[in-house]
Amino acid sequence: MQAEILDMNHSASESPGGLASALAAQLLDLIVRGQHAAGHRLREQALADELGVSRSPVRKALQYLEELGAVGYEMNRGFFLSKESAALREFQLPGSDESDEAHYMRIAEDRLTEILPVEVCAFH
Repeated sequence: MQAEILDMNHSASESPGGLASALAAQLLDLIVRGQHAAGHRLREQALADELGVSRSPVRKALQYLEELGAVGYEMNRGFFLSKESAALREFQLPGSDESDEAHYMRIAEDRLTEILPVEVCAFH
């Protein structure tokens, strides 16, 4: 039943990438700092407000965390903690290395702040 709700475009071991992946890491941080008990309901709108994003990417990030076992989901009830916050402290997201998008953004920022020159010459 839960599989029908999840985005089936990626497997549980594959990061959704982009904003959802970054939000999943931020959500884990919020959860751990919140010191909540297992079963605590995670309200999408409250999380979206706290992170300054809409509910859609929060929902996608929560679905990813559900696939990984960090949170649970019940139809018509929403997402909840499947473990105590403290137990998630050591939880690592697969592929938590920076995405290509994050690398490109850092390069663009370095160019704008003139850390990197606008033109890069190849050395032979």
